[in-house]
Amino acid sequence: MKRAATIASVIQVLNDPTFRAVILSTIDIPEPVSFQASTREQAISSRIDLAKFGDPVFVDQLAHGYLIAEQQATTENAATPGMDLLTRTEEPAGLIV
Repeated sequence: MKRAATIASVIQVLNDPTFRAVILSTIDIPEPVSFQASTREQAISSRIDLAKFGDPVFVDQLAHGYLIAEQQATTENAATPGMDLLTRTEEPAGLIV
């Protein structure tokens, strides 16, 4: 929460991997948009008042929203067990004899 209070610009949000992940996930900015610098900056600044990062209640609510979204994504992925097999990039270990 102390680090959040130091946020003064969208650039600071985007340059910090933790803040970027939380903000983009919480305000539901699609991944393709997050790679277009001017679009993502405008999307963030139009949806979040950066001055609120000084408010611990706001920061707590933002973090809570992020954790819920991540938990839901994890639950959805666990509900479709075959999906990890489709997206796996490593080779399975197989049977060792």
